[in-house]
Amino acid sequence: MAYSLNDLYSGLRFVMRVNGIVLGLGLGPVLLIWPSRVAATAEPGSDVIQWPLRLAGGLLLTYGVMLLLAAQERVIGGAGMIGMMVGNALVALVLLVGYLQGEFGGLGLLGQIGLVAIFLLCLICVLTPLRYLRTDYVVL
Repeated sequence: MAYSLNDLYSGLRFVMRVNGIVLGLGLGPVLLIWPSRVAATAEPGSDVIQWPLRLAGGLLLTYGVMLLLAAQERVIGGAGMIGMMVGNALVALVLLVGYLQGEFGGLGLLGQIGLVAIFLLCLICVLTPLRYLRTDYVVL
């Protein structure tokens, strides 16, 4: 969809699309389709119940689709922004708690870099909507 050059939400739209693609359409299907590989990568040699990983994958996929659809709206509402902030804050919090408890010790360097990248993306997606929440933009 083409927007005018004075689109006030262009930065927010970009962040929503990147977040929807990386977390929702990237990580969601991986957890949904291959939970055993994710569990084996996280902790080799242990039997992990796979349905929570599949559930998380399905929810991340749904979250990604919601973000991509919300980014297409002409005016991005407060519900979409708050949903994005809460979802990303919870993902960042889960990753932070897992790191502080030493649950990522079995990951290789590439896995740890990937988790740090996801954590940073989540922090960016929590902070970006703040400037749009307190303003009343009028669509021209």
